[in-house]
Order: sequence, then structure tokens, then C-alpha cells
Amino acid sequence: MICYSTSESTADLYFIDGGSGLYYSNDGTSHPGYIALEISKNSGATIETKTFAEVVIKTDDSLNLSTTEVTRLNQYSKPFLRLIDYGVISYFPDISKRDELLNNELSTASNITGDFKIFDKKYIWSFAFDVNFGSFFSSITDVFSLNIGSTNLIIRAGGAGFACNHDGIDNSIAFDYSNKKVSIVIVADAYFLYIFFNGQKLAFRNISKKVTLFQFTIFKDSSRTITKIAFFNRSLSKKRVLNWNINGNPFTVDDAMDRVFPQEGYQISDHLVVGNPYFDFVAEQNIVKFKDKFFMYGSVIRTTPSNFIESGIGVFVSNRVDGGYQMYTNDAVIGGERNKAGVTRAMACWAGVKDNTVYVFAAMDYIVPNAGGKIFKSTDGLNFTQVGNFIPTGINQLANIGIHPEKQSNNYYYGVVEGMVSGIWQIYLVRSLNFESGWEIVQLLPSLQIQNTDRMYGGPKLTKTANNEKWIITYHAAHEAGGNVPTSLYVAECSEVEPINWTNKRAFLEIADELPYYDAYNCDQAATAQIIEEGGKTFISYVLAQNLPNVFCQIRILKFDGNKEELFGFVPLPTSV
Repeated sequence: MICYSTSESTADLYFIDGGSGLYYSNDGTSHPGYIALEISKNSGATIETKTFAEVVIKTDDSLNLSTTEVTRLNQYSKPFLRLIDYGVISYFPDISKRDELLNNELSTASNITGDFKIFDKKYIWSFAFDVNFGSFFSSITDVFSLNIGSTNLIIRAGGAGFACNHDGIDNSIAFDYSNKKVSIVIVADAYFLYIFFNGQKLAFRNISKKVTLFQFTIFKDSSRTITKIAFFNRSLSKKRVLNWNINGNPFTVDDAMDRVFPQEGYQISDHLVVGNPYFDFVAEQNIVKFKDKFFMYGSVIRTTPSNFIESGIGVFVSNRVDGGYQMYTNDAVIGGERNKAGVTRAMACWAGVKDNTVYVFAAMDYIVPNAGGKIFKSTDGLNFTQVGNFIPTGINQLANIGIHPEKQSNNYYYGVVEGMVSGIWQIYLVRSLNFESGWEIVQLLPSLQIQNTDRMYGGPKLTKTANNEKWIITYHAAHEAGGNVPTSLYVAECSEVEPINWTNKRAFLEIADELPYYDAYNCDQAATAQIIEEGGKTFISYVLAQNLPNVFCQIRILKFDGNKEELFGFVPLPTSV
């Protein structure tokens, strides 16, 4: 970039594309220089500059960016060699000064108010601010109010803690805020809204609450002061919330939830069965690379609100991993009423490559007790033959399947499968000495359950770290509410040869969006996440689903510019020196 000295200029400047190395004053007079930059004081006097570097460090009435601030921004962002989306829309490290990202403005005349004009019209967002409180309030006192168009939120403080009201629903938390700094962070997605007070959480249902405006008030008086404020277009991980509590730095990517992009994913499936004579949508996907192409296997389904009318496994082919898929023929390659591969039903499959052959392990019908599953294989990825049964004795309703196709040091192959136990979907560990047969149950895996035993955990996929030392499982699970929905995406790890005891389980995607293509605005599942690495990048396919009042599913892709070990924190992200 060339910045020509405009120290003697008194004219407004304008630019012409392709101006042959000249810039022009408004009277048409040409001047040499490819790019001109003139900065004036509020009084109208021109600030003399000679280089672009001098421009960006000059501090005056209308230009508040100093070298110290540039350095601090650099320290906050800690620039990575990988592409990162911080999701920060506005940041006020000092509320008396402007937004360091120049997107929105505050008014601090009495209380601190914002009518933000720059925001994303979607469900996921976060808002963080710090309050230094004095003594306990003797009566209920307003702390914060928010209107996003579709919902209102009020936070109040009293003699024992905080009380919140979200669209007429009350919730409260005991909290000693007397003479303390309290970091308040609000995190929203398409199903829940969380409020953290120094990491302690309150939760509300937040269905159909999309942002259409962003107006707030942070109340202040002589007994409290407000410091940092940040606004995000992402749902923050709990680890990132805690990091804000510690140092007020919004430019961090502390967990996988903070690293994938776009956070809600983008759809790759709406077009796949348009006009199809047999099926309405695709679900429960699994992508494999085979013979230099990508094959996505998924449940193809025709359904009523409560029953599957027809189901099978379809295959969709692309030259790239993250989109561009086309259906092979207009029918399933396994199952469906045309009896493909010798069965009339199939769903919830795992697909993988072993010995230059594509294998598909599929449940026959997870609505029907004891329907079991079967194993299929193909040398071209398109035409399948049946190998045999996949029916681990003791699983009542077999659903989603995840297999690791490499034999372990104890000579076993391992897999994880979803089965129904007393009305709740749960995950079993299974194993076999012979990949094509002899699969047996090892045990249920309760270490994967989130919070209470009345919450489902299912949709598992199994892989290992690059050095083969740890197992990684991705799955979906219910957390805030009991039952089988809603579910978010989780990851966990295990160092055992036989992976029974799982640790460090954490969410990496909440329910983040709606399905307007299907007029489905009550999504209750992020489900069946699967990792695939290609070209030094990690892609995660998953299903965004609505179960009631009608079933609809959409396959989406998340991206991360790095390998899965970097994504999930097994190794640190590379940083610039």
C-alpha cells in the first residue's frame, strides 16, 4: 500500500479506479500517487503525514487509535497461522471510549445504554460485561435489561443474589456479589439462553427467539461501576466464558465450540431428494473418501409425523468433502421398498473403508424392537451385497452405529452403538474379533451421559488421534432437560485399549438454527456428528433436526482450519511468533 503525502493539500479527495497512478481533487486537478489518504482535525486543519504508519499511530480529536492500542489489539487477537473466527462484533475495554471494532456505540450519559445497529439476525449471540458492586442492595434493584425484538430479559440483584426474568419466566441464583467484581455473560442459541455470573449458570428455554434488534441498558449508580463490554455473533463455550471472567479478553478460541466455522454450519442436503419419487429428506449421514471421491451415505426417509413409511441408505457423490453432492440414481442402494441389497428397510448407518472396500453397518428399523442390523459391503461404493447380521444380543432397539475399522492391540475391533434402555437412548460399546461377524456387547457407557441418568446420549462415531494413543468419540446428548430431546453435540476421550471410561466430555455445538426450507422452526436436535479430515482441515458433518410437530432433518457442515487434534485441544493451536 502506498500512502502519498497530502501535507500541502487543502482539497477533498476522490479516487478513480484505473487512474494510472494519479489521484484527483474535486476540481479535476490530478496529483501523482496511487493511494491518497488525508486526515483532518475536527477544526478542519490537515494533519501532516508522510507514511501510512504515521497515519495509524497519529492521535487527535477524531482519531483515537494509538500505537499502544494497536499493540494491545495484536495481543488480544494473538494472530494464528490458521483461519479463526472470533465472532466479536463490538468490544469496549473502556466504556468511556468507542467500540474498538467501530461497529456500535454506547451512551453513558446516565445509565449505559446501547441500541446496536450492527448484529446478525440469527439465534446465536453472546453479550458480556463486568460490574463492580458495592454492598448488597437492601431491595431488589435492576442490573440489566435487554430487548432483542423476539424476547426480553431483565437481571436484578437483591439481598441474596440475582433474579432473572425471561419472557415472564423467573429464575434466580444465590450469589454473594457484595464488594466484588461480577462478570455477567449471556449466551444464546436456538433452544436455550444461559446467564453466567462468574461462571455460575442460570438457564431458560429460548425457542424461536431470533435477534431482530439489540437494545439494552446496564444500570449504574454510585454503588457500582461497569467496565468492559463485549458483543458476539457466536454462542460462547463455557471455557471461553470463564476466560472472560479472568481477563476480559474476547479474542480467544478456547474450545472446539469457539473454533468451528460457521458455528451453525451450512446445509448441504436440501437439494438431494427434491422431486424424488420415494423419499422426503436425508438424515444420519456418514462421509467417506473412496477412490478419490467423497461418498456420503445417509438415511433416506419418507415419513408421517410419527412413523417411517419407507427408509433406506442412499449414497451421494461429490469431488469435494464439504458440498456439491449428487444422489446416485433416485433410489436407496440399501433397503427401500424396492428391496435393495436384499432388505426393505435400513437407517442410521456407519460407513467406512477397509481393505479397499466400503462397508456399511446399518440398523434395520430403530422404531421396531429387536429389528437388529446388518452388514453390507461394496467394491465400488455404489452397489452393495449383504455380508451378514449385526445384532449384538441384548440391544432392544438398535439405532445409530459407529465402527472403528482398525484392529487394536488386543485383537478386537470396537464400535459404539445406540440402543433404547427403559425409554431412553443410550450408548453401548461393542466388539468383534472378526470384522464381518461375531459382534458382541461389552457394556453400556454411562461415563458419556451428561448430568442426570434420565437424559439420552446417542448418535456415536468413533475415531482415534493421529498417534493412535487416544480414542475420540463424537455423539449427541440431552443436558438441561430430561428425556430424548433436546440434544447438543459432545466430544469425549479415552486412553484405554478397550474404551470404557470416557473423560473430558464437553459440548462443541448447541442447537444453533432453524430449518426455514422445511418451515420447521422448533429444532430440538443437533445430532450424529462425524469427523472427516482432508487437506489439513477438519470437517464435521451433523444433522439439525426437528422432531415435533413434524420430522425434518438437514445435513450441515462445520469447518476448522486445522486437524482434529488441534480442534479438540489435544495439541495447541499454532501461533505466530
